[in-house]
Order: sequence, then structure tokens, then C-alpha cells
Amino acid sequence: MRRGWAWAGLIYGHSRSDCAGARLATGEGVKLVGISSVECIASQAQAEQLFGAVGVVVYAQRGEYYIEKYEISQKSIKITYKLNIISLTELKKDQKSCNFVIGPEEECEFKVGRVIFPGAAVLGRLAAAKTDFIPGEKLEPVYLREASFIKSPPSRFFPPA
Repeated sequence: MRRGWAWAGLIYGHSRSDCAGARLATGEGVKLVGISSVECIASQAQAEQLFGAVGVVVYAQRGEYYIEKYEISQKSIKITYKLNIISLTELKKDQKSCNFVIGPEEECEFKVGRVIFPGAAVLGRLAAAKTDFIPGEKLEPVYLREASFIKSPPSRFFPPA
């Protein structure tokens, strides 16, 4: 983990891994809510006064990128393009549609215009505004890529001759 904070029963951390994001404490009486890492980055951009059309880009591995676009003003954040996976070629073509291209990636094929990490204070504000709490066992990650794998053939056992 690069950074981590504990705050009022809320644990937040992020790393360069595909599983980066918010992790919430699962103690008795703790209210749980899932917060999108991308939404948190957009809110951090608002806190840093980046206003206008903003594209939040996160490396999704396999040469692909997660992107979600927002219109950010001092008072509001509106999603203009829902989270999706696109190729590097599509991303390079599409980046002109945003005033700012931001994200947490420092080292990948696509260089964001500004590196922004979601802050704990912003995460706390987002969580405090939520009312749709759920039990910990019902929290689920969001996967945009369909799970695919090739099942290997059964192993063959040959007894010694």
C-alpha cells in the first residue's frame, strides 16, 4: 500500500494493483457503503478546483483503461459518461473531449494530464453523504470485464509400468 488512513471506523487504502479502492471496516455496528474509487478521484478533483469536463482514467491492465467522464463545477459533479473500459487507441482519440484527464496512474502507457489520488477527507465526505448502507457480506466489487478463462484438460495419470 502506498498510503492508508483510518478514520471513524472507515479504512481507506490504495495501491497500484487492480484491486485498489476503498476498504471498509467490518465490525459490529459499523455502517458499510461502497464508494467508487473513480467517483472519489472526481470529488478530489473538485476539491482541487479542477472544473469543467473531466475524464478520470485508471489503468485496467491488458492495455485497456477504465474511463468515466464528469462535468465538475464548484457546487456539483455530474457523470456525463458512465464507467467503461476502452483501448489505448480509443483513449488517445477521446482525450480531447475533456478539459482535464486525471487519474492515479504515474507509470503506464497513457500519461494523464494530472496525477490525482483520492484523499481520505474526500472519501469521508462521500461516505457521510450516503444513506444506502448494506451488510458487509453484500458489498461486491464492480467488474466491467467479463470473466473468461480456458479450462485445462483433465490431467492424465499414468501408473508406473
